[in-house]
Formats: sequence, structure tokens, C-alpha cells
Amino acid sequence: MRLLTKNSIYFLLITLIVFCIGGFVFYYQLQHIINEEAAEELYHKKEQVVDFISQQHKLPESLSKEGDMKFYPCDKAISERLIDTLIYIRTEEESLPSKQLHFVTAVADQRYLVILNKPMFETDDLIETITYSFSIIGIVLIVILLISNYL
Repeated sequence: MRLLTKNSIYFLLITLIVFCIGGFVFYYQLQHIINEEAAEELYHKKEQVVDFISQQHKLPESLSKEGDMKFYPCDKAISERLIDTLIYIRTEEESLPSKQLHFVTAVADQRYLVILNKPMFETDDLIETITYSFSIIGIVLIVILLISNYL
């Protein structure tokens, strides 16, 4: 085996390993950032709901166009929680990932469980597109490196 071929194989293997590790790190970092942004948005909506109730002394109809807010009468105290779930979307005809914030608030003497919903399907499409692009760039980079090493 020629020295150039041997060096090219080592270089290719190292490049593949570094690129794969970088791809996984990039994917999980992006996923983490998107999840944090969704949680921040839900907590911001919670503040809007609580402010509206304290000022108007009634439940808001909706703070957004998506209708992503639900109220249920509630007798017991429930701790605030942020969960990941699947929600069926009729227009897409499938269950898609979503983040929900559950908390309890009071209007007059009645407690309500408030469920705020943030669909995550746009973020899944974004991550899928970026991962696909990252893969194509990696393949093109490896081919260019192999050709330049050969020449």
C-alpha cells in the first residue's frame, strides 16, 4: 500500500469520526436550545395569563391565534409541571410532539387547571433539515478531501 493511500485512509477515518461526533454534539445542542426556547415561551404565556386574570378577574379567551390554552375546573392543588407529549393535529392527520405547561390559578373562588400548549412540529422539521444538510456537507467535504489527496 502506498504511503499516500495509507495517509488518505487515516485522514478519512479521522475526518469521519470527528464529523460524526460533531454532528451528534450539534444535534443535541440544537435540540436543547429549542426545548429551552419552547419552555421560556410557555412560561411567558403563563405570566400573560396570570396578569390577565389579576387585572380582568376572568379567564382569557385566548392570548394567541392557535387556541393553545385550555382551562378546567380543579378542586385540588396541582404542582406546576412542564411535560413533553403528543397531540393529534387534524390538519396533519398525525400525532405531533408538543410541550405543555400545567399550572393552577384562581378566578374569584374557583380554581382552574390551565394547560398551555406549544407544538414542536416546526422544530422537528428544522432539526431534520439541518441534519440532512449537515450530512450532505459532510459527504461533499470527504469527497473533496479524497480527490485533493489523490491529485
